[in-house]
Amino acid sequence: MKGNGQPSIMDSNVVMDSLLATGEDLSLDRPNIDQLRQDRMDRNRAVMEALDPQAAKTTIPQVDNLSPAEHAAVCIQSHYRGHLGRKKYTELLYQQFEKEEALRYEKMQKQLEEGELLVAKGISEKSGRTIDTCYDKQCQAHRRIKAHK
Repeated sequence: MKGNGQPSIMDSNVVMDSLLATGEDLSLDRPNIDQLRQDRMDRNRAVMEALDPQAAKTTIPQVDNLSPAEHAAVCIQSHYRGHLGRKKYTELLYQQFEKEEALRYEKMQKQLEEGELLVAKGISEKSGRTIDTCYDKQCQAHRRIKAHK
């Protein structure tokens, strides 16, 4: 090395000779572009997930590196989970139907009891006359029609 801190040509030659003596391949490898892209995508995804996880999911989709067997297993599992979800939904829907049906039945029974009370009292809601009177008039009219035939 020279006194000014600059390496001399002699020093460079010594370094070069020592590198050549090791026997290592000193040629430059061509960079793997796909790996560089994947590394950059992973770094971008990590930064976006730190800032806004929802935006990261929609903007940069996650690439799955699953084997065909793993992909098939995931597909089967998702279909089975969907089946279980639909089955549970159907059960809940049927339970809700049963509750509504029970309420409808109770309401119908209440209306039936109220109607029976009205008949027992003998009051017609429409005319205010007694039901027996209305029924007697209908019977008399019906008898007259039968007699004329």
